[in-house]
This record gives sequence, C-alpha cells and structure tokens, in this order.
Amino acid sequence: MTLMRHVKGTFIGTNGTVVNYDFDIGEISKSIKAIAEKNGFKFKTVIRRKSAQFHK
Repeated sequence: MTLMRHVKGTFIGTNGTVVNYDFDIGEISKSIKAIAEKNGFKFKTVIRRKSAQFHK
C-alpha cells in the first residue's frame, strides 16, 4: 500500500534562511517503484510477513 499524503511546511536554517517545502509522499514512492521495476524488481501485496520474499 502506498501512503498518499501531501506535506507542506517551513524550515528555518541556522543562518536564518527560510525554506518552504511542499511535496506528495505518494509521488516519491511511485518514482522509486518505477525505477525499481525498470531494473527488474517486481512488487506484490502480502498479508503475512513470512509471505514477503525478496525476488529479483
């Protein structure tokens, strides 16, 4: 399952620099999954931990 949540916030650095951030956690995981699939990895949903296995 992929967490779909939009995150916004502000970070103030030690030198006083203000950085605003705004991103979607779901998009990050989609990008990582796409790269993994492109390199031969496959994904499936599992219910039990012992059913989860690493396959390439």
